[in-house]
Amino acid sequence: MKRLVMMWVMVALGFLTMEYPQNPKTVHANEFVPVSTWLWDTEAIHTNKDEVLKFLITKHVNTVFLQINQDIPFETYEHFIRQARSHNIEIHALDGAPDWGKSKGKMDNMFGWLRTYQQQAVPNEKFSGVHIDVEPYLHEQWNRNQANAVMQYQTLLIEAKKQSNRLGLPIGIDIPFWFDEIKFQNKYGKGDLASWVIRKADSATLMAYRDRVEGPNGIIELIKFEVQLAQKIGKPIIIGVETGKSEEADYVSFHEEGEAYMFKQLKQVQANYNGNVTYAIHHLQSWMRMEY
Repeated sequence: MKRLVMMWVMVALGFLTMEYPQNPKTVHANEFVPVSTWLWDTEAIHTNKDEVLKFLITKHVNTVFLQINQDIPFETYEHFIRQARSHNIEIHALDGAPDWGKSKGKMDNMFGWLRTYQQQAVPNEKFSGVHIDVEPYLHEQWNRNQANAVMQYQTLLIEAKKQSNRLGLPIGIDIPFWFDEIKFQNKYGKGDLASWVIRKADSATLMAYRDRVEGPNGIIELIKFEVQLAQKIGKPIIIGVETGKSEEADYVSFHEEGEAYMFKQLKQVQANYNGNVTYAIHHLQSWMRMEY
């Protein structure tokens, strides 16, 4: 009897001392699929590095699109990339602006910085890719002369692809889900802009900014054309979703619904496309502030 009492005491003590997660956000809601994210506030890799890395590791992030800020010293990038890569997280050099099509010099400046950085960095401190986010439709020329704006955008991306190739880096390009509705006929051929970009890029990230997966305005339907094309030609396709508060409409972002709901919805997209898509969360800072 005494032995039995001692056994129950030990069991009870075991339950009392067992460690439980202190923060529900440490639950790996996204463990069903690798996830990428945009990091626009580059200062965070210096001022908030440990918290950023902890969050990326906890959420099983495998790729970060890190905006290039040339005011930040090389050493800061080196330290951050080295630590990220030790946890199997790739860092891709992110940049772009709506006026890049009109001012190619800005892109050349970024690639010049990146070339110098890559030449002096040791292997585990180098960027693993390039990520371009231009969004030419936000430039005034898009409404004045869309055909010309599209051609300038295509010219820019062809040059970006060449410069990435010279660095031995893959290039990913952000596009909205509605680029399949933009038709072109110029020196680059004839067709829709989504197909053209997907064929030219090493990977494309669809900005499928909706907070639902079903229905005509849901993610599954909006990305169907692009996913089918990418699968047909063997190109990776990444589905981007929004977590920041949207001034456009509530249905644009998962900001109101929270992280658990977001990943539940993305899991449906993943199942619908037989695991042939991955995800990118826009953007890191709003995701870190997001309710679970």
